[in-house]
Amino acid sequence: MYGHFVVVVRVYTDTNRDNVLGSNEGISGVPVYLFDTTLHRIGEALTEHGIAVFQVPISPGAVYYFDVPYLDLTAFTSSPDHAENNEPTFVDFRLDPSGALPVMLP
Repeated sequence: MYGHFVVVVRVYTDTNRDNVLGSNEGISGVPVYLFDTTLHRIGEALTEHGIAVFQVPISPGAVYYFDVPYLDLTAFTSSPDHAENNEPTFVDFRLDPSGALPVMLP
């Protein structure tokens, strides 16, 4: 392992369709799960104002998966080879307001 990198997961309804998490667009209380390359769950967080932050181990060549099961969405990011800077990696789950959204989360 070579330390950690920061991944910021954003879950939001893009009401103004600008592809940016804006004021009042973030969804709070959404569980987000982090899985490693072997699909073992290694982290979880709830969104607050649409944001969940993870400290992810740097492991060259590794792929990390982020799952939002209640919205049936998954995304991934690759590990950097080393900590080049302190800039976070962003993973976005943008929901189109014209699409079918759940009435509530369990």
